[in-house]
Amino acid sequence: MNEQSSAFCGHCGTSLTRLAPAPDPRDSAPSSTILAGSGSATSGTPGRSQPLDASGPAPYQYAPGAQQDQYAPGPPGYPYDPGTPASQSAPGAAAPAGAFHLDLRRLSRVDQTVGGASLIVLISVFLPWFGFGALGESISVSGTTAHGYLVIVVILALLLIGYLVLRSGWEEFPVNLPIAHAPLLLIGTGLQLLLVLIGFFDVPVAGLNWEFGAYLALLAAVAAAGPLIVPAIRSWQASR
Repeated sequence: MNEQSSAFCGHCGTSLTRLAPAPDPRDSAPSSTILAGSGSATSGTPGRSQPLDASGPAPYQYAPGAQQDQYAPGPPGYPYDPGTPASQSAPGAAAPAGAFHLDLRRLSRVDQTVGGASLIVLISVFLPWFGFGALGESISVSGTTAHGYLVIVVILALLLIGYLVLRSGWEEFPVNLPIAHAPLLLIGTGLQLLLVLIGFFDVPVAGLNWEFGAYLALLAAVAAAGPLIVPAIRSWQASR
């Protein structure tokens, strides 16, 4: 019989000191929840979800019996990935400030009149300007066919329309022109009206009559230049 204070057995020499059992790691590790069908486990810490399985992220889904705050992370960027640029994650991202955006409301009433009337001039020079009809037959000639210089009217109309379209695309016109906006329109529409007037009264062959294309071009050219020429004349008279 060994004494209670003996550290070793008197017969075999075995240590009689009682060792404390090693702690079970399962008792100290945080509880984990295995998600059904996801192939990953999440930490039991409330309000956080940490994937314990390195096999990859799984879609959001709740496991049976798990709390609602225990869910598996979704694929990158779902529903929002902080590392994703706002233009990719937020719908309806605004266009850059310098981007072109057509808005005719940026044009003044005079600009809209000049653009619409110049478009009519552009179309009308290709319509019949002069014609002749006798014995049941009729001959008609377009403006550009009767007068080759009316091609300049076509170019002027295209330039005026294109300039106004570009001007309506930006809050501020991105190009500094050597001439102001109003004088530029005055010169363009004035030259357009002058050429149309010359072509209207310059009948190529005696006996031809004016057709509706000539009248339409003349009226449209006057409508385009009138809102600019009248104020310019009044300003010139006031300055005298």
